[in-house]
Amino acid sequence: MLFIVSEHCNVLAFAELKEPKFITEKIIPIDEPTFEFSETVQDDICASRELPTVTLTISNVDGSTAQRVVWTSFPTYSERCNVEYKLTYHKRDKPTETVRHTFQGDGEFQTGNLLADTEYSYELKLSKRGLANSLTRRTVQTLRTHKIGKVFEITRYMYICNALLMRLLRKIFNNFMSSALRKPFKRLLGMTRKKTIAVGPIESGENYVKVKWGKIQPGNAVRVTVYGALAASKQSMDSPIRVGGLDACKNYYVLVELLNGNEVVKSNQPTEVKTSYPALNAPENFIIKSLSGELGHKLTWTPMTTQYPSACRLSYRVERESRKGDKVEKQSFALSETQLEVTDIAHEVEYFYKVQAVFNLVHGGKFSETLKITALSSKLNNFPKYSLIGSRASSYKV
Repeated sequence: MLFIVSEHCNVLAFAELKEPKFITEKIIPIDEPTFEFSETVQDDICASRELPTVTLTISNVDGSTAQRVVWTSFPTYSERCNVEYKLTYHKRDKPTETVRHTFQGDGEFQTGNLLADTEYSYELKLSKRGLANSLTRRTVQTLRTHKIGKVFEITRYMYICNALLMRLLRKIFNNFMSSALRKPFKRLLGMTRKKTIAVGPIESGENYVKVKWGKIQPGNAVRVTVYGALAASKQSMDSPIRVGGLDACKNYYVLVELLNGNEVVKSNQPTEVKTSYPALNAPENFIIKSLSGELGHKLTWTPMTTQYPSACRLSYRVERESRKGDKVEKQSFALSETQLEVTDIAHEVEYFYKVQAVFNLVHGGKFSETLKITALSSKLNNFPKYSLIGSRASSYKV
């Protein structure tokens, strides 16, 4: 329990802190204390406080050419103050190809795979409508993405060294135990084994990988080992081998070895394979309402209830398209909640909204139906009139 005295209103407030949330790779707003002020006092605080100081951190994501963006601010605002965090990023030499996202509060964002060995510039802009002189604050960072082929070098060498060590130990053991018996038979029968194996493309599903290979010599066999949280291995003389029991949305390394008895005669370089994402249906009960007393939209939908593997981190993405005459502008909102409020609305502009569920911030599912809403200026008063039109052309006025 905290006791807080407002420097603006000299009011003693009692605030209970919620349990903390730890930032993961998906976008999670950082919780802040909730203060019970009257609406008049709260509005005065929001209008008078300066924007917080923000820290922007950019880092490369191991195992990919994606980049992770983390921002924190001090002091933090109440959510009622509606401070907008607008993140834009682009290739350093092409500022015209810019991607924009809008957030509320501190959080974290991960891009998809970007161009390798390329510098990207990020700008985070804080703004609060209603502050004197439309006060804004911004910060800029630049970082170069990973080079292709260098990211997995340490991990790959680890698997290669492990395979070579196991091969050497098995060879020493086999030579010690049975070389005196095996060598005469090899010379007598001319038992020369083909020491190559042609492995086809590795197939992966939600919970398995499947390995196919070409023709091998009689008596030889193939062993497939999948490295992840736990190593899983299968051995067979017949193609293909299917290794199941894996998790969806996860990276694994697959090692294929050609065997002659217990001896490894050929070991291919480990191959990275990602299991596929489960199917994602469109969120249901997607609706739009106008905000009471101000020019804005409130979007809500039903949370996804299906239980997915822990490696499949679920979030949502709302895409908005605004049209006025021939001018078209697109914007996306990434969030973990099942509702969104937007207030950057203009008169006589048509807005189109749709929502989808997303795994790991990169794999999107099916979109909901597109809803259209228009703010119509009124000649009788200063309040807007809304016209809401669904994708099936049904319409009504609010």
